[in-house]
Amino acid sequence: MKWSLSDAVHGEVNRFLKEEIAPEVGKMLAAEKEGILSAAKASAAALANALAEKMTEQAVKSLDGYRAEEVFKALLGVKSRY
Repeated sequence: MKWSLSDAVHGEVNRFLKEEIAPEVGKMLAAEKEGILSAAKASAAALANALAEKMTEQAVKSLDGYRAEEVFKALLGVKSRY
Protein backbone atom coordinates (compact mmCIF):
# COMPACT_ATOMS: atom_id res chain seq x y z
CA MET A 1 0.00 0.00 0.00
CA LYS A 2 2.85 2.38 0.76
CA TRP A 3 4.21 2.36 -2.81
CA SER A 4 0.84 2.73 -4.48
CA LEU A 5 -0.06 5.67 -2.23
CA SER A 6 3.28 7.32 -2.94
CA ASP A 7 2.87 6.74 -6.68
CA ALA A 8 -0.66 8.11 -6.57
CA VAL A 9 0.44 11.26 -4.73
CA HIS A 10 3.38 11.71 -7.09
CA GLY A 11 1.10 11.34 -10.10
CA GLU A 12 -1.39 13.86 -8.72
CA VAL A 13 1.36 16.40 -8.01
CA ASN A 14 2.72 15.98 -11.55
CA ARG A 15 -0.75 16.37 -13.04
CA PHE A 16 -1.38 19.51 -10.98
CA LEU A 17 1.93 21.05 -12.02
CA LYS A 18 1.36 20.30 -15.70
CA GLU A 19 -2.30 21.28 -15.89
CA GLU A 20 -2.58 24.10 -13.37
CA ILE A 21 0.79 25.65 -12.64
CA ALA A 22 2.69 25.42 -15.95
CA PRO A 23 0.05 27.28 -18.00
CA GLU A 24 -0.05 30.13 -15.46
CA VAL A 25 3.74 30.39 -15.40
CA GLY A 26 3.71 30.43 -19.21
CA LYS A 27 1.21 33.31 -19.22
CA MET A 28 3.29 35.27 -16.73
CA LEU A 29 6.47 34.76 -18.74
CA ALA A 30 4.70 35.74 -21.96
CA ALA A 31 3.50 38.96 -20.30
CA GLU A 32 7.09 39.77 -19.30
CA LYS A 33 8.67 38.61 -22.57
CA GLU A 34 10.00 42.02 -23.68
CA GLY A 35 11.59 42.76 -20.30
CA ILE A 36 13.15 39.30 -20.11
CA LEU A 37 14.45 39.59 -23.67
CA SER A 38 15.84 43.08 -23.05
CA ALA A 39 17.65 41.92 -19.90
CA ALA A 40 19.06 38.87 -21.72
CA LYS A 41 20.37 41.07 -24.55
CA ALA A 42 21.95 43.52 -22.11
CA SER A 43 23.60 40.66 -20.22
CA ALA A 44 24.97 39.15 -23.43
CA ALA A 45 26.36 42.52 -24.54
CA ALA A 46 28.00 43.11 -21.15
CA LEU A 47 29.52 39.63 -21.25
CA ALA A 48 30.89 40.20 -24.76
CA ASN A 49 32.37 43.55 -23.74
CA ALA A 50 34.00 42.09 -20.63
CA LEU A 51 35.41 39.20 -22.65
CA ALA A 52 36.83 41.55 -25.29
CA GLU A 53 38.41 43.71 -22.59
CA LYS A 54 40.09 40.72 -20.94
CA MET A 55 41.30 39.39 -24.29
CA THR A 56 42.80 42.79 -25.12
CA GLU A 57 44.51 42.95 -21.71
CA GLN A 58 46.00 39.50 -22.26
CA ALA A 59 47.17 40.38 -25.77
CA VAL A 60 48.89 43.52 -24.52
CA LYS A 61 50.59 41.59 -21.70
CA SER A 62 51.88 38.97 -24.12
CA LEU A 63 53.52 41.50 -26.45
CA ASP A 64 57.20 41.94 -25.79
CA GLY A 65 58.99 45.13 -26.89
CA TYR A 66 59.94 43.95 -30.38
CA ARG A 67 56.54 42.44 -31.16
CA ALA A 68 54.73 45.51 -29.83
CA GLU A 69 56.86 47.75 -32.06
CA GLU A 70 56.05 45.60 -35.09
CA VAL A 71 52.32 45.61 -34.30
CA PHE A 72 52.25 49.40 -33.93
CA LYS A 73 54.18 49.82 -37.17
CA ALA A 74 51.69 47.58 -38.95
CA LEU A 75 48.75 49.48 -37.48
CA LEU A 76 50.25 52.82 -38.50
CA GLY A 77 51.35 51.59 -41.94
CA VAL A 78 55.04 52.18 -41.26
CA LYS A 79 57.41 50.11 -43.38
CA SER A 80 60.16 48.17 -41.65
CA ARG A 81 63.73 49.44 -42.08
CA TYR A 82 65.02 45.98 -42.94
